[in-house]
Amino acid sequence: MTLSRRSASRFRWGKTGLVSALAWIQFWLPVGAQSTQGVQTAQALIDEMQKALELAQPQVQFTRSAPLPAPVFIPEQGVLKDYLLGVGDGIEVYLWNPRIQLQYSLNIGPDGKIMIPKLGALKVHGLSLKALEENLSSLLRQQYRDEVRVSVVLSRIRPVQVLVTGYIQNPGFYQVPWGSRLIEVLRRAGGVQDQGSVRRVQLSHGTQKSQVDLYRFHYQGDLQSNPLLTGEEQIFVPTLGSKVALTGQFRTPGLYEFLPGEDLNSLLKLTGGAKPNGDPEGLLLWQNGLNGSKMPLETRSINQNYVLQNGDILHLPLRKLPTEEKNLTVYGQVLTPGVQAYRRGISVQDLLRQAGGPLPSADLGAVRISRMQADGELRTLKELNLQEWLQGKNRDGETQLEPGDILYIPETFFNIRNIMELTTLIVGALGIVSVVLNLSRPQ
Repeated sequence: MTLSRRSASRFRWGKTGLVSALAWIQFWLPVGAQSTQGVQTAQALIDEMQKALELAQPQVQFTRSAPLPAPVFIPEQGVLKDYLLGVGDGIEVYLWNPRIQLQYSLNIGPDGKIMIPKLGALKVHGLSLKALEENLSSLLRQQYRDEVRVSVVLSRIRPVQVLVTGYIQNPGFYQVPWGSRLIEVLRRAGGVQDQGSVRRVQLSHGTQKSQVDLYRFHYQGDLQSNPLLTGEEQIFVPTLGSKVALTGQFRTPGLYEFLPGEDLNSLLKLTGGAKPNGDPEGLLLWQNGLNGSKMPLETRSINQNYVLQNGDILHLPLRKLPTEEKNLTVYGQVLTPGVQAYRRGISVQDLLRQAGGPLPSADLGAVRISRMQADGELRTLKELNLQEWLQGKNRDGETQLEPGDILYIPETFFNIRNIMELTTLIVGALGIVSVVLNLSRPQ
């Protein structure tokens, strides 16, 4: 068995620089696969793997989002509670009592001081806002007989400098507001390259060194894995280490980096796991497949505690259903069209729920149930108005389905795409009419 030259040529993955031997995959299918089925399965695997691998590393994309403009930067309130003033900060000082109301907009100078009339130059570098208020209150008691109340507000966060090097789009020094987080700096530097690691980012600040796993921030929202930067940090993005490919019925297929000793279940907890229609007992493992290995495919359970190896390709096929006539099919304007398992008593609303529900573009007033007849002809058995069912006017949503039924949810005419196309046609027609009228007008 061989595949066509056209299919084989698709295995050169420009984005990853890998040349795979996927064309050989049909020879390595698990024992027992029939000849025709083997070719079909090989082609299906090839298509799924190619589609996923063309995504490169989906997880590095979040490091390439546009950074917030500096004026929009808003520090986190929990951080400001312990904020210490420094050179470049801007503050607003309010002084008031029944006799006076004063306001000063001040910048902390290179010497770490501010200048307030009648109070003179005050050193504020290293003070918290509360400590500065207490110092000012003490000085004002010496100047005024009546009590003067004091409030100090931070009006501008000072910029700090950090260095970004390694596998980053635009390495170099960057000035960012104090309190920016690591991911914001990486975005300002253009994001991590495809060859860079997002799980072993090296962060140095003086003698303190740490390794940051940005997966835990991106997929789980762990802020400790997206640390605050206070200035003079050095960020190094090392080369991408070990990687695997997840293809097929995973929620986020693509190339993924993993840490030494990490198993499949740990990686899936971070990346979203498998889709409900994936076959948990039919996981196909191609060891070192990213490097063109000729190892045979192995069938495993997704629940096995499999320790990942560099270059593995893991393909999760669709869940195998007993027989075709025991299946239901839903297609059209639903979230996940395709084949669904039949069970006794399943209704139209049950099938729609299994398929993820209708899309906003669905025409629920013209849903059809079809079934293959004995003569091989597909016939529409019933038309349903689910719009009226949702309004409580009929019971169409409770209609029970039979094995082999096909549910079709059409697209409504009044959707954004059709409206835009219709608008374009109307504008074009009006333009033609305008030209004709102008040409026919007497000169």
